[in-house]
Amino acid sequence: MYSIEFDPDYEQELEFILTGIVLDYTMAYAEKIVAIIDDTIQTLKQQPKLFAIYADVPMYRKFLVDGKYAIFYTVDDDKRTIRIVHIFPAIRDLPYLLQ
Repeated sequence: MYSIEFDPDYEQELEFILTGIVLDYTMAYAEKIVAIIDDTIQTLKQQPKLFAIYADVPMYRKFLVDGKYAIFYTVDDDKRTIRIVHIFPAIRDLPYLLQ
């Protein structure tokens, strides 16, 4: 099993996104997004390479949450660690944001 680390950038980006969801939608939708993220991260602990390498920036792997948010992560097989690095709205210019 792999351990999970969260990059400070990811934590700030997630907070910003969740605040926007609560303001624009509902708390229930924000909770749904968090539950999907948590479930996916639990799966990654056992299957760290479940999602494909992101072709535009190959140092990352990417998965989508509810088709609206892209989460980027790295896998360190030697340390058996997954680092959750970024979360962005999927409609953004993702390669530009990852520079």
